[in-house]
Amino acid sequence: MEKKLKEILKTLKINESLISTIMGGVVIVVVGTLMINYFKSINKMEDLSSGTDTLTQIVEGEKPENLPVTYIVEKGDNLWSIAEKFYKSGYNFTDIVIANQIIDANQIETGTELTIPQVEVKKITVAEQELNEAVITIDGDSYTTVAGDYLWDIAVRAYGDGYAWTQIYEANQEAIGSNPSLIAKGMILSIPR
Repeated sequence: MEKKLKEILKTLKINESLISTIMGGVVIVVVGTLMINYFKSINKMEDLSSGTDTLTQIVEGEKPENLPVTYIVEKGDNLWSIAEKFYKSGYNFTDIVIANQIIDANQIETGTELTIPQVEVKKITVAEQELNEAVITIDGDSYTTVAGDYLWDIAVRAYGDGYAWTQIYEANQEAIGSNPSLIAKGMILSIPR
C-alpha cells in the first residue's frame, strides 16, 4: 500500500506543471462564463427597464376619519399592517415611522405605544406609458387568467396597486394552492371589491 502511494505521488510530482496548466484553464473558462452571463443579465435588465409598461407613483389622498391618536402594538403587528388598519394603505407606514422617530422600521415590540399621525392616505397610482399593447384593466368581480399572468400584474390591473395581490390570493387560495407564483391559464379568479 505504501509503495503504491509513493508511486502515485511521484507521478503527480512529475506531472505537476501539466496539472497546474489544466486547472488554470478550467478556472479561466469558469470565470469567463460567469462574466459573460453577468453582462448578458445586465443587458436584459436594461431592456426590461427601457420597455417598462407602467410607471407607479405614490400620491396623497383624503385624510381618513376617526383616526386614533395612539395605538398599542399587538403580537404579530408590523408597521405596514398597522398602516393598512388605519389608512387602508400600507404606504403610510413611513408617516408612522416619522411621527414616532423609529430608527429600525423592521423592529417594533409588542406593547409599544405608537402615535398615529393625522395625515392623508398614500395610494399608489399607475400611469400608462406608450405601450406596444394596451393595458387591459379588470373591472368585474372575476377574472379568467391567460398565459403569463401573475397575481401582481392582476392586482395592478384590478386595483392599481400590485401589493394588493395578497387579497386576490387569499380569496382564491383553494384554487391556486400553496404557491401563489403558479397561476395556470384558464383559472377563474375571484377579485374582491
